[in-house]
Amino acid sequence: MLSIIGIVYCLYAGKKENRPSNPYFYAAFASLFVGTIVFVLANSNILPLTFINYNSLKFGNTLEVILLSLSMAEQFSMVQKEKEKAQKEAFEKLQEINLMTDQINVRLEIEVAQRTRQLNKQNLDLEQKNKDITDSIQYAATLQQSVMPELNSIKSVLPGCLS
Repeated sequence: MLSIIGIVYCLYAGKKENRPSNPYFYAAFASLFVGTIVFVLANSNILPLTFINYNSLKFGNTLEVILLSLSMAEQFSMVQKEKEKAQKEAFEKLQEINLMTDQINVRLEIEVAQRTRQLNKQNLDLEQKNKDITDSIQYAATLQQSVMPELNSIKSVLPGCLS
């Protein structure tokens, strides 16, 4: 009898905390409770001692086991559905992350292409400036060589100056 009171208290506490209820679970303990009450009343000679009343505890326990099995199957089904829902949500989040990653990669590729074009342009500008400077130096050398007398004529006019 104390165990039935404990079970009823647990059911009440679960309901009070707004836990999801399973009708099979409540029906299982109701069948145990009814079977026990009928058994006690039959053994106390309050109810007639018939075959059903005498075995009501066994019938109540049997029905309780069946209903608890159904309750567990229902609970398993709920857990499975929640798991599938969580997997679906995780998959959707993963798709969102992949989409964002793809968008970021496209932006980065565009930026890399722009910077590569800038570097190539700067490189071409530097090559042109280098060519211009080299051409200018060669032109200056050509002018100097055309204006300066040959080394042999300098030695002949100023012997000993280039030793």
